[in-house]
Amino acid sequence: MKVCDLKKGMLLECANDNDAFLIHGSDNTWVSVRPRMYRGRRREVTGFIEDKIIMYLGTKKDISIDIAWCDKFVLIDGKIIGVDPYSWQLMRIFDASR
Repeated sequence: MKVCDLKKGMLLECANDNDAFLIHGSDNTWVSVRPRMYRGRRREVTGFIEDKIIMYLGTKKDISIDIAWCDKFVLIDGKIIGVDPYSWQLMRIFDASR
């Protein structure tokens, strides 16, 4: 999936079934895609999200959020969260037929 192909409201999932969405930051400010066995630094890792599907909301201009390091945001578990730029290549568009 290419980031330029994203459209607001698009549903996304991890491209690899062994990966999951992981929330980082003391205030749950960003998400990445990591293998389920990922340990990381305990103080930074909030936890894996059970949801396998997230919704792309758009850029910071679209939703009026001002975060310097991130431009694209998703809805996870009822929260608007920034996405680690590297993680986009580890996601795919959700297809219910899979």
